[in-house]
Amino acid sequence: MERRENGAAIVGFVRDEYEEGARIIEVGVGARDGTARALAEAGFDVTATDRRGIDVHPSVEFVRDDVRSPDLNVYEGASLIYSLRPPYEIHADIDDVARAVGADTLLMPLADEGVSVDGFELVNRRGRALFLRRSDG
Repeated sequence: MERRENGAAIVGFVRDEYEEGARIIEVGVGARDGTARALAEAGFDVTATDRRGIDVHPSVEFVRDDVRSPDLNVYEGASLIYSLRPPYEIHADIDDVARAVGADTLLMPLADEGVSVDGFELVNRRGRALFLRRSDG
């Protein structure tokens, strides 16, 4: 239930802040693709990545990639790169990838964690804490 509510917070934020059709990438999708699928159903061009091979809904493109040693071509053209509950130690890696391709970074860490990188603004959406860094571009 909590993951669905977390996903709804991100979907609401993306729908309010980005144009339909924008390229959105979820890092570390794991076994749950509900947020990526909801964004695809809302009209966004969604790619999900994970370091392991994962089956995702056909509306979501999947690319196997490790954000710690990324293939930046996977992320080119993205407006937003986000992650739900990413491990604390990869926050900077996700942000580095987003900054390298000129995308915004959105992190939703565990409820008791902040973000391990400076420069993020706290955005409250549906009672959930989202941490956003807008790209310079």
